[in-house]
Amino acid sequence: MLEQDDSTVKSDRRILFEATGKHGLRDQLTYHHLRAKQEPMLWIPDAVAWCLDQGGEWPARVRPLIGKTMTVE
Repeated sequence: MLEQDDSTVKSDRRILFEATGKHGLRDQLTYHHLRAKQEPMLWIPDAVAWCLDQGGEWPARVRPLIGKTMTVE
């Protein structure tokens, strides 16, 4: 699930098409754009990102929820 931002849907689709083709995953990956209010699981990454951005005690409080981080190019 990807959070739908009408200004980036076309770009999201292009990038995913290119990346999945490059890595031979085009037939293995499915995705859907939904608005946050349509999918509660989209609220979790937003809340975690907010906490990491706030500084103070927030990053330490949310770190136990983070199993792995990756840099995506």
